[in-house]
Amino acid sequence: MLAPVAIAPLRIVLADDTPEIRSLLRRAFELDPLVAVVGEAGNGTEAVETVCRTEADVILLDLAMPVMDGLQAIPEIRQRSPGTGIVVLSGFDASKMGQRALDLGAHAYLSKGAGPDRILAVVREVARREGGGRGAADPAPVASIEAAYRRRHDLVPLLTHEIGNQLTVIQGFAEMLHAGLGDLPEETARQFTEAIVRNSLQMRRLLEAVSDLRQLDDGDLTLAVADLDLVPLVRETLDDLQGQLGQRRVILALPVRAEINADPVRVRQALTNLVSNAAKFTPAEAVVAVELTVRADMVELSVSDDGPGIPPDREGELFQKFSRLGSSVKGTGIGLYLSRAIALAHGGDLVLVRQPAGCRFALFLPRRSRGGIGLDGVDGGRRRAGAEPAPAPTTT
Repeated sequence: MLAPVAIAPLRIVLADDTPEIRSLLRRAFELDPLVAVVGEAGNGTEAVETVCRTEADVILLDLAMPVMDGLQAIPEIRQRSPGTGIVVLSGFDASKMGQRALDLGAHAYLSKGAGPDRILAVVREVARREGGGRGAADPAPVASIEAAYRRRHDLVPLLTHEIGNQLTVIQGFAEMLHAGLGDLPEETARQFTEAIVRNSLQMRRLLEAVSDLRQLDDGDLTLAVADLDLVPLVRETLDDLQGQLGQRRVILALPVRAEINADPVRVRQALTNLVSNAAKFTPAEAVVAVELTVRADMVELSVSDDGPGIPPDREGELFQKFSRLGSSVKGTGIGLYLSRAIALAHGGDLVLVRQPAGCRFALFLPRRSRGGIGLDGVDGGRRRAGAEPAPAPTTT
């Protein structure tokens, strides 16, 4: 009697810059004993190296990733690991990017939102075809998809991709939660629900940022100014950002009080953008310093770090819409643009302060007006964006 033949599991690499997308797929695939997730990658360069190291049968590849995006990674994978099947799993509309990905050497294209069963069926089909009979793709450099839509100042592909990511996570974990009602361990169910809540909040923040951008472009961004003390606002904002700061050491230099007349929600939004940038562009052991200085006619709220800093030849791009200095991290490229608009609407400014190392941004806001009158001189404190900035100290 012949002994049963052991079937080697299908070796898959997951490449997506959203960790929860990878977590969702890994958990779904772990239910199938004939599938093994042998590696994960958060950017295109890592994807290529992981495929080569693991000799994966198939890679599930996102398109909009930092460092090297999916379109740029496809020819590299085809050249260095021609036996690996490439299945693109993207939030971009297939009608816009599908054929381009296939022309570069991908073997299949799926839009995010496809269920795990559908994804696995396509992965198996690609693996059976052992690369689909394609020859190695031309390894010539491929233009970044991010560069293309940023040149057009087109927010729709970005919005579609980012919201698609979050909806995929929400839908996937919700479906697994529903299917396992009563059977899932309490800790697993808690992790699933936390992922759903977290991605719902991220989607809301993205939509709010897009709404702000539209209001700003229409000249309709308004402020609801009030008397406030910046010191507790700064402390509360940093407390809320502990998850993003991770192990980075935060140095605070705050006065006892710093009273101004401003919109607390918008000031918090600008500070959040600055601190989030400092966290994104610095290593885990970096130092982030937040300093608040009260001057005669304004306050200066600065955020600095000891990271790589801004290349001098790129400083002019900092506050442009959709500007991202390099593609080493993900982001929308509208945070600094909105933050400076908020500062200008208050009659202040947001500037880059040149220093020998690292990066420092200074947010200047006028101090509270006498008599509690709004910044526009009208009781009620409503102010539209587009104000001239207050003179800021020289930044050298």
